[in-house]
Amino acid sequence: MRISTITNWAYGVTVLLTGLSGAAFIVSADAARRERDAVEQHLTFDEVAEALQTGTAAITDQARLYAVRGADRNLVAYRREAEEERTRDLALQRVRAMDPTPLERTP
Repeated sequence: MRISTITNWAYGVTVLLTGLSGAAFIVSADAARRERDAVEQHLTFDEVAEALQTGTAAITDQARLYAVRGADRNLVAYRREAEEERTRDLALQRVRAMDPTPLERTP
């Protein structure tokens, strides 16, 4: 085999490997972007779930205290929590707007 033929083959292989390397980089960059999006969505789900859990516990506690004690301050606190329930409803709307998969919607 002549040197020029070997050089041409080496050049061709180099171009092919460079193309494959570029394609792998593009696929890797896209996977990293999708991973960042998934992590951001996961954090949003966690924030919403925590807000819902806290709100539910607070309103339940106030209802329970009012039922046991009959104190007006517990009734006032219950009503305040009920008003704040709108905030939790907005959080649920945020989750619905993110279009979660059925697996993400189940507890």
